[in-house]
Amino acid sequence: LLFYVANPAETRAGSCPEALRMAKNESNPSRLENILAFMAAGVIGLSLVTMLAALLTRLFNINPWPILTQIPLIGLPFGFVIILVLLFVSMRRRSRENK
Repeated sequence: LLFYVANPAETRAGSCPEALRMAKNESNPSRLENILAFMAAGVIGLSLVTMLAALLTRLFNINPWPILTQIPLIGLPFGFVIILVLLFVSMRRRSRENK
């Protein structure tokens, strides 16, 4: 059997004004940030999958479709740009919240 023993430091931190201040500083990402994050993950993920597919077709001496070799050349830089935009939007939101 496992027993949970409360840590005295955890119980005191709940009533501490510093913990309340830190909880107020936490912010939720905006809808735009969520969209940009999922777009970046999708574009980069698709690029990596098509790159893997192109490499596997070459492994078995089959010429891959030209689109399989072109998607990573476009998708990876586009994903990088989306990540930079996400960074900019996030920094702008945080600076606005700190004012």
